Amino acid sequence: RLYRLAAEHAEPVEFLKQILGKLKGQDLKTKEKWTGPFLTDDGNPYWYDTERKTSLWFDPGAEMVRQQDLKVDLISKLLMTFYSHDGRPNTTNNDAQGGELGNNNDSNNNNNNN
Repeated sequence: RLYRLAAEHAEPVEFLKQILGKLKGQDLKTKEKWTGPFLTDDGNPYWYDTERKTSLWFDPGAEMVRQQDLKVDLISKLLMTFYSHDGRPNTTNNDAQGGELGNNNDSNNNNNNN
């Protein structure tokens, strides 16, 4: 979905750079509401959310960091699809693999006209 939004944008590289900047700037404050790890009687660790009064069997802070790192990595790779082989941003809205998105849109438009 993000690829399609970027491809439809007049400046797909700048669009993705803005999203990447916002994502990198996001504060992971929500991980601060979790306390722990605590250990159960049998030694299993858990984390506790004091606001919601719930617990988890995994470290939610580490999971939030993992998810954010994954998103940053995916957007960075997506951003590279909008660069030509010489490292300059593509000036067209077609994808780097030969304009597949443009072809799909053309076929969808033809189907709507029939």
